[in-house]
Order: sequence, then C-alpha cells, then structure tokens
Amino acid sequence: MTPLDIKLAEAAVSRGDGLLREFDCTHPGTPLHWLLNRAKADAAEALISLVDADPTDIPNVRKLQNEAQRYRDLARYMAETIAEAEDAHHTLSEEDRSDLLGLMENAARAADYNEEG
Repeated sequence: MTPLDIKLAEAAVSRGDGLLREFDCTHPGTPLHWLLNRAKADAAEALISLVDADPTDIPNVRKLQNEAQRYRDLARYMAETIAEAEDAHHTLSEEDRSDLLGLMENAARAADYNEEG
C-alpha cells in the first residue's frame, strides 16, 4: 500500500469508529442519536400523512416522499460509512492497525478528558 492508501484507509476506519462510538449504548443522548431519531420520527409522520394525501396534490406528495427519503438516506450513509471502515480495516497491515488503534485510543482518552472538564 502507498502512504496515501494507508492514510485513506485510516481515515475511513476513523470515520466508522467515530460513528460507532456515537451509537455506544452508554451515551444514548449524542447529537447523532438525536438526529437519527428525529429523522425517523419525521419519516413516520410523513408516511402516515402520505396514506391520506390527495394524489393529485403533487407538491405535497413529493414533500412527504422527501421527508421519508431523508431518513432512508441518512441510515444508508451511516451503513455505508461503517462498511467502508470495515473494508479499510481489512486492507491495513497488522502494524498499520496497531498504530491506528493507538491513535484512536489516545483520541478517545483526550475526548473523555475534555468532557470531564
């Protein structure tokens, strides 16, 4: 792997790890949790409204469809980010993974330190 390939893989692993950390059950009130839950609630409301929507009211139907699609897109983006991280993790050598793990542990410790004040 070239140094650029390693950096790109490390970045993908870091993004996926950060996303998974956001969904750590011990921290359910993260902004990402809130965002996903809000998008999910909006999608549910839009789907319910879509059932009763006048099919000839094209602008309203499109608006409701877009509300539902927003949640689907967000969930898909998150799943793709995690999948890319897993793929990148497998392309890194054991030494590269060890180095990256050390960097991520240091970053997590720094984040915990900053949260504690």
